[in-house]
Amino acid sequence: GAWLDGEAVQPTARNSDPFAVYFNGGSHGQLIARGTIGDVFNRNLDGLVTFDTKRWDGYRDHNEQTRGGLYANLGWRASDRTQSRFFLSYVTNDEALPGYLTRDQLDANPSQANPAAMTGNFGLNVDSLRVANRTATQLDAMSRIEYGFYAEAQTLYHPIVDVRVDLDGTGPGAPVQVFGLLIDTEHRDIGGTLRYTRQMGAHNAVLGLHYGRGD
Repeated sequence: GAWLDGEAVQPTARNSDPFAVYFNGGSHGQLIARGTIGDVFNRNLDGLVTFDTKRWDGYRDHNEQTRGGLYANLGWRASDRTQSRFFLSYVTNDEALPGYLTRDQLDANPSQANPAAMTGNFGLNVDSLRVANRTATQLDAMSRIEYGFYAEAQTLYHPIVDVRVDLDGTGPGAPVQVFGLLIDTEHRDIGGTLRYTRQMGAHNAVLGLHYGRGD
């Protein structure tokens, strides 16, 4: 997590510029854009929000990608001993997968997709929403307690195998799918953590508990 005093593993309004914009472009239609805005409202409250997007045509057929994300955190100093940070993130990814090529296919046309990737519409489509909190209370000069929770909901649509057989040989009928593999899931995860830390000279003694459940 990220804390009010700057001890952080991700950007916060207290260790980042209040406004930033980033653009990146490249070959094969690549465009990446990111914008961040944040503010330290007062001694006890700060917030930061980042939006990003990526679009890419890909260097092979059936290789396009569109991705978007929102990341936010809000820091709150409840007292001189207790500080808390809330996190929110949302990511959506719509990506076509071209599949593997044989050596002969690669030599003939390296930009082509595996024919099965086209007929089976191979892809990786993910939507994920996550909220979390991490709070720390300084009990005394030598010890503190940290606690928090997280919850995530995610959907995954991921077709990756398509096997077709031409049952009528040279006849007019199209090949028929005889086997396919599609990962199509929705799951939710929740959990919580509790950790006690005691400084003992040059070392720390830590006792922690974690609970998690998914369905």
